[in-house]
Amino acid sequence: MSAPRVGRPDFVDFHLDMMCPYAYQTSVWIREVRARTGLTVNRRFFSLEEINRGTVADFAAPATAEGSST
Repeated sequence: MSAPRVGRPDFVDFHLDMMCPYAYQTSVWIREVRARTGLTVNRRFFSLEEINRGTVADFAAPATAEGSST
């Protein structure tokens, strides 16, 4: 039995609602984390409005914008 892995992750899934007032600041922060650590960021866009309505089947569609995975 091996010891559990300890340390920083290889990637992070970053879920982003573009209409959220905190989205811009959080995206600036995650870009800084990526630049400082080399962490791979998988961006996923979703809508809290649609989630709260219950009309979205797959709320975490892969991002297609610049910087979606680096």
